[in-house]
Amino acid sequence: MTLVESLAILVDLEAKYPTLALLLTEAKALGIVRMVEMVGLIELLPAMFPLTGQILGVPGDTAEKLEQSKQQIAAVLSFFEELLADDSLRDSSARAD
Repeated sequence: MTLVESLAILVDLEAKYPTLALLLTEAKALGIVRMVEMVGLIELLPAMFPLTGQILGVPGDTAEKLEQSKQQIAAVLSFFEELLADDSLRDSSARAD
C-alpha cells in the first residue's frame, strides 16, 4: 500500500464515519495535518527517488543529484521535527490518538 492510498483510505473513512473523527476537527490543526500530507507527497517523496534508485543499483543519477536529494530530505525532516516540537499542536486530539 502506498502513502497516497493510505491517505485516500483515511479520507474515505472520515467521510463515511464522521462521528468518530480520525482526523483533528479544529481548523488550524487539520490544516497542519493537510500541510504535512502535501509536503510529504510533493517535497519528500520525489527527493527519495534518486536515493532509492542508488540503493537498488539503478544507474543514472549523478553525485550532485544524489546530494541535492539528501539535502531536500534533510530539509523536509527538519521541518517535520519543528512541527513535532510545537507544543501548541499537542492540545488537539482525534480518535486516532
